[in-house]
Amino acid sequence: MRNDAGPLSSVDRALQLILLLRERGSLSVTEAAAELDVTPPTAYRLLASLKKREFATQGPNRHYRPGPNLASEARTTLSPNVLRKLLRPELTLAQSLTHETVNLWMLEGVYVRNFDGIESPQALAIRVNAYDRIPAYCSAAGKCLLGALTNQEVEQMHAQGLPRWRTDRISSITSLKRHLHDVRQRGYAVNTEEAAQGVSGVGAAVYAPDGSALVALSCGVPQSRFSPSRAKELAEIIVETAQAMSKKIAEQELHPISG
Repeated sequence: MRNDAGPLSSVDRALQLILLLRERGSLSVTEAAAELDVTPPTAYRLLASLKKREFATQGPNRHYRPGPNLASEARTTLSPNVLRKLLRPELTLAQSLTHETVNLWMLEGVYVRNFDGIESPQALAIRVNAYDRIPAYCSAAGKCLLGALTNQEVEQMHAQGLPRWRTDRISSITSLKRHLHDVRQRGYAVNTEEAAQGVSGVGAAVYAPDGSALVALSCGVPQSRFSPSRAKELAEIIVETAQAMSKKIAEQELHPISG
């Protein structure tokens, strides 16, 4: 008979899950329930708690993987704190070249979260963290991160449909996949007042050494200063900076820093 109750047993099971995540690298709710000899709802609650504390993260296939707080020594540079420290020089350069607000984003399920940024000094500028968490398909950064996935992965992670957003322009998975095809072809994404009215921008993905999209760099611009020619100009800077960030991350893997 399964015994899912008790605070001490819950702590022990959470620790077991941490070890399993570290050893296997990926774990489903069903697998976790079988390993711990608990019901799937109990396994889900434990994994959800680990995810909340960033000991676990959830991929497009709904499996759980080690989170930032469980990064192994080999992946220390994937920590958000270290990424802020590591990529700040390139972020600063991007801001000075574009004269606009620049941000770094991470994918969290079907959303993207802003974890660093530098605001433009211009009188009319987009605030850093104006929206710190928005649907990925509504932002240039999010589109880049979605574009790094396969269409099947995009479909799986949006199994419940696209989360509605008041200024969204993409209304279905089909139209999203068509849009992501263009993003993959260009190598960058454009957002035209999709995250917020009056705000547009461009974004490019930053890649980990294994080829997966780790984070995304974006440039937010007031719509009054945005045009096709300006978008192309900004995209060249953002793509080049994102490539420099990817290279720096790859080099850093050889000499990890703590954080």
